Amino acid sequence: MVSLHIKLIFNGYVVFYCAAIILPNICICSLFSMPSSDQFSKDPGTFPVATNGESFPWRELRLPNVVIPLHYDLFVHPNLTSLDFVASEKIEVLVRDATQFIILHSKDLEIMNVTLHSEEDLRYRKPGKKLNVLNYPAHQQIALLVPEKLLADLKYYVAIDFQAKLADGFEGFYKSTYRTLGGETRTIAVTDFEPTEARMAFPCFDEPLFKANFSIKIRRESRHIALSNMPKVKTIELEGGLLEDHFETTVKMSTYLVAYIVCDFKSVSGTSSSGVKVSIYASPDKWSQTHYALEASLKLLDFYENYFDINYPLPKLDLVAIPDFGSGAMENWGLITYRETSLLFDPKTSSASDKLWVTTVIAHELAHQWFGNLVTMEWWNDIWLNEGFANYMELISINATYPELQFDDYFMEVCFEVIKKDSLNSSRPISNQAKTPTQIQEMFDTISYNKGACTLNMLKDFLSEEKFQKGIIHYLKKFSYRNAKNDDLWNSLSNSCFEGDFTSGGFCYSDSKKISSAVSIKRPTEQKRSGRSPDRNECVE
Repeated sequence: MVSLHIKLIFNGYVVFYCAAIILPNICICSLFSMPSSDQFSKDPGTFPVATNGESFPWRELRLPNVVIPLHYDLFVHPNLTSLDFVASEKIEVLVRDATQFIILHSKDLEIMNVTLHSEEDLRYRKPGKKLNVLNYPAHQQIALLVPEKLLADLKYYVAIDFQAKLADGFEGFYKSTYRTLGGETRTIAVTDFEPTEARMAFPCFDEPLFKANFSIKIRRESRHIALSNMPKVKTIELEGGLLEDHFETTVKMSTYLVAYIVCDFKSVSGTSSSGVKVSIYASPDKWSQTHYALEASLKLLDFYENYFDINYPLPKLDLVAIPDFGSGAMENWGLITYRETSLLFDPKTSSASDKLWVTTVIAHELAHQWFGNLVTMEWWNDIWLNEGFANYMELISINATYPELQFDDYFMEVCFEVIKKDSLNSSRPISNQAKTPTQIQEMFDTISYNKGACTLNMLKDFLSEEKFQKGIIHYLKKFSYRNAKNDDLWNSLSNSCFEGDFTSGGFCYSDSKKISSAVSIKRPTEQKRSGRSPDRNECVE
């Protein structure tokens, strides 16, 4: 019997708790790192130089918070023959402090025109002011220079016309191809924005903290369909055989969760117990392999709504099998994209391990609709709050809905593997500093996913399953449509733990004795009252 020591924050105290794992003669100590709030402090020195030789007015990698987005009206017209797209947007922003520039993210986009309207301009139908644009590719930022200072506490509207090629890789707004059974090659257009690639599709405040609502319009040919986060409201017929789909305005969400697809796929649909329309999309030749995914999605969606005590907040949920996709899947709110092997299942030819994998990935991405989408980490150093929880909920949801898959065995193997990885000198804390896009991408690793999940499983064992569930429900409800950080989770779990002292047997109490500048929390249990020593209470560090 050995313990993993995990540093937590309970009501302002630094705490080490121990959750037992049966692993003889090995002890691995894993600590969370709490980044300082000043980790992104300004770098002294001159301002950088924009591509036109002028001084760029902002030197930081993180955007300033003096201007915040409220709403995006986004129009996109991809051409699947010329493999490019033209687009426009109008961003409603709120100015918190007076400023003479707006900093946005933009990467590989050709900005053609930018105008600014005040609320007064719109009210009296005045023409907008044309803005100069500075580009600083090193930080993937543009600066919009305004002729007159923007005033605090007022709203403004930024209109931008832009265009770009559909990307060749698997990031941003990119082209994907597949071959039909008849040998024809067909092209679709699909997005994949996490973590920092929304800026490749439209100029935006591309950080998770800048949540906003999105109204999306997509122009397409009649042989294609368009999908986005929300249901389609209407379709307008245009000249030249083109159609324009208008989608409902989204809930408040981060830019990396925005998604849209133009394709020729077929779907199978069903309705959840709460009335959510769930659809599985695939290329026409593989449509017959979508039925298991529909069954699993409906069962798992019902489970999550019941477990979290929060209904899935959108009217529909689409799961789409993409022929060319970089990761296993992406949890775009209401429009989840998957690698084909992560969503499609042929009962005639697929194996039991294929079924486990498909079920696991569906469970993971559906969990993200709450952990990550409804509540989002403040910054990428805490991506484990998204990915660790999604991995942990795979265990809980699959055990409840598909117990025959014996997910416990798989999960235990994952935990043992991450213990070995965590013992290496090259390992890192679960929460770790990440500033550049490259550093952010590196956070999507075994530590965030698997160590995060195994740590949460140990927390559940320590607090009890009931109190842990109450804690995460509190966390989700308190921070719905908002952002959270490590401390917010610990506070919710702490409240759940101490709340039980008044309503159930056993209790949590803090030991005031300091050990190496830490305070330990001990949790006596029924075992102690029966005369057995509770192993999990030996907390030292």
